[in-house]
Amino acid sequence: MFKQLVVALLASSAALASPVPATEVKVEKRSSSGLATYFEVGLGACGWTNANEDLIVAINSDQYDNGDHCGKWLTIKNKANGKTVEAYAADECPSCDWGSLDLSPQVFGKLTDWDYDEGEFDITWWWND
Repeated sequence: MFKQLVVALLASSAALASPVPATEVKVEKRSSSGLATYFEVGLGACGWTNANEDLIVAINSDQYDNGDHCGKWLTIKNKANGKTVEAYAADECPSCDWGSLDLSPQVFGKLTDWDYDEGEFDITWWWND
């Protein structure tokens, strides 16, 4: 009788411990939102001299994080038209609010179909790592 009870308990515990198919988990990158502006590029806070044709951005001071993100690539999306551009962090923007970026003229132009009269527009952006 004891032997039958042990066998029954082992059989039921094996059924409880059998693997269950995992459900697919979709991981989304954390993004920031703010305003995009553009600036005349030169020597940036990261220590590099850049040109207006470079795909660079200046990060707001809060997210610049003392230069920890210098050289990191990010994707910027224009919320109005859906265009995206990849660029890298090369400068700091002390006047930008959290989530906002100051773009090189090249990046700004690619996101606005070269319409610099727009001056600023809403963006979402995320790190590419």
